[in-house]
Amino acid sequence: MKIAEVKPEHYTSYDRICNIYGSVFMSRSWLNTRRSAKLYGVFNDSGVLVAAFALRVVRRFGLLFLTDCDLTPSTGFFNAEAIHSQVMVEIKKKIIFAISDFIASLRPFFVSITWCEEFRDMQPFIWKNYHCALQYTYILNIVPDESVLFEQIDNNRRQVIKRTCRDGIEIKLTSNNEDLKMFVFNTFKRKKINVDINSIQQVFDHFMLPGNSFSYFAYFNNLPVAMAFCIYDSCTCYYLFGGYDETSKHKSTGAACLWECVKHARKLGLKKFDFEGSMVPSIEKYFRSFGGELHYNFRVLHAPFFVECILKFFKPHLF
Repeated sequence: MKIAEVKPEHYTSYDRICNIYGSVFMSRSWLNTRRSAKLYGVFNDSGVLVAAFALRVVRRFGLLFLTDCDLTPSTGFFNAEAIHSQVMVEIKKKIIFAISDFIASLRPFFVSITWCEEFRDMQPFIWKNYHCALQYTYILNIVPDESVLFEQIDNNRRQVIKRTCRDGIEIKLTSNNEDLKMFVFNTFKRKKINVDINSIQQVFDHFMLPGNSFSYFAYFNNLPVAMAFCIYDSCTCYYLFGGYDETSKHKSTGAACLWECVKHARKLGLKKFDFEGSMVPSIEKYFRSFGGELHYNFRVLHAPFFVECILKFFKPHLF
């Protein structure tokens, strides 16, 4: 196995394979908007791409940091068409070994990487004394019958959605870029979450297209009061941003926007709706109410002992 950056001569092949086996977060159109992102391919002895992953690669004070690309929940995919089914487990093991060896060879100061759901075998990392933590998300299987989807939602949440309609709230599919930015930025500011504003700006200015994303706004008296923004690939829709107007009395309309997003994903013929991130208790409860199933990804972490001791105090769920 050989690991190298994906070069322009690989782009045509990579794009085709990624469209089948990778998520939108592994697409070059997404990664091109992520700061300091590097796309790596795992090639077999015949030079065929058998897997790929992307990392944020940053040097600070001469120290190398390898982390998830910003706004990217997980990384990696296997090219199933290049792996014989009878030796699938063995080949995947070799691929994970090759990736762990490659990362170790870079001699990073700090590592924090969340792998895609397919990357289940973390033993090669554990044997190199990496820590493994679980990252959870809720994924809803989209069935053809809309009424079945609605019945899966928690009763209290269904009542909130129905009340939104009775209160004269209008939910619309929209592409108003400025309103999107305002709601998203204000939401992060209100919740005192430190984010890279430029990174979010890149999503709206250089990634968002009718063929990969959509948003729903809730309007009361022709004024926007809540919104939900999603991106999608050939299989899955991902809830990326949401927000509401804190001065409005209709703050619960965010659930109605999210329900419209689920319905829109069904109309697009997508199979899954990923609520993207369910590690905060209040958020977990909210996403769980929509009837999805809990899924997990492995996150590998490594740092010098003194750094791990400090992080264990501030983030005990990771170390």
